[in-house]
Amino acid sequence: MLQKKKAVYPADYQTKIEGLRFYGLNDGRKAISIVAESFVIEKKKFGFLTFSILYVARLNNACIDLYALLPSHPSSARKRASASTFSAALSKETFADFPVSLSAMSDLEVGPIIVRFFEGDRLISQIQAADARIMLNDRSIIFSGNVRATAGTSELNTDQLSFLPDRSSLRMESLYRLRRAEVRTFGNSLTTDLQLREIVP
Repeated sequence: MLQKKKAVYPADYQTKIEGLRFYGLNDGRKAISIVAESFVIEKKKFGFLTFSILYVARLNNACIDLYALLPSHPSSARKRASASTFSAALSKETFADFPVSLSAMSDLEVGPIIVRFFEGDRLISQIQAADARIMLNDRSIIFSGNVRATAGTSELNTDQLSFLPDRSSLRMESLYRLRRAEVRTFGNSLTTDLQLREIVP
């Protein structure tokens, strides 16, 4: 369950939306839904310096659902699963109707966060973390701080994890603990699919 923390708003924020709910479509199909306690755009800071022309966007206490783009005419269930991609969920087209224009933003800061991955109405897996950065240009998400991913009875714990939507994969370059079918593995470098099955390069 998402452990909420009270959002603290800076005095110089540019935009604030309380109780944000956003549902994004791509090519007429459901791609993403966002429910957050609040959305804030504030001036970007580097150390003690604040830059008036640079801004950062942040979602506080957010639950995000991502929906796979499935092939229209799959010839088999196996091909359907392998061809699904989440890249549309993070595209600029999907965010075209967002309440605030994100055209000048390269990323979104989020924390704490839960992301759930769906193929149709079927939940594949979910990831929760203390913080995340949604990279709008690269179409990826970087999770950090007490990262926990689950898929069925499988569970993965690490400090940092990257989600690559084009490949529907998860990549870790830090210490991780993975439990699958009562088998526990440890290491500091791993790539898996969304069902936490290792992908061998």
